[in-house]
Amino acid sequence: MERRQYPRVDSINLVSMGEFGAESPIGVARTLQMSEGGALLEMARPYPIHTVFQLDLALGSEIVPVRAEVRNIRVSDDGKYQIGIRFAQLQPEHRALLERHLEAKLAEQDGSRDE
Repeated sequence: MERRQYPRVDSINLVSMGEFGAESPIGVARTLQMSEGGALLEMARPYPIHTVFQLDLALGSEIVPVRAEVRNIRVSDDGKYQIGIRFAQLQPEHRALLERHLEAKLAEQDGSRDE
């Protein structure tokens, strides 16, 4: 049984993916779930496991740059790819933004379950 270090939160956020040193993005995706340690992305094409990207993650009005590594891949029923990524490098100020975003989403989800 897999044990997660951080709880997952449902969160839809846009992501721009790029290679290190490249000026233009190589793809876009959206998050389905996120945690402090990584995210589940939905995208049109797969990337090999262990591929490392520079991501720009939209959290509300903030853009958070993060280095991330592909950890797993699966195909959903609608033919889109679900890519599990691990955040490999995140600056402390960006980690704080991510933590606040996840806390707010968790509070939203807990509040909607109480109704």
